Amino acid sequence: CALGGAYKALWACERGDGDKQQSFDELIGARWKEEGNVQKVDDGYREKEYKMYGDVLGAFEEMESRVLSVAKN
Repeated sequence: CALGGAYKALWACERGDGDKQQSFDELIGARWKEEGNVQKVDDGYREKEYKMYGDVLGAFEEMESRVLSVAKN
């Protein structure tokens, strides 16, 4: 979540204006190099942790929707 938020912040600052505006996928795709960046750190979904943080996910979803509605992207 933190890394995704950082990527969204980067895009918000550097996406450009007007006709030169990049989509989120274009900006990140131009910078992303899979080699050396992908690393498995866990087995995935853990019910206990999801329940602990699950209540705040709605707030993050709302924030993302607001940002994207302003960005029109």
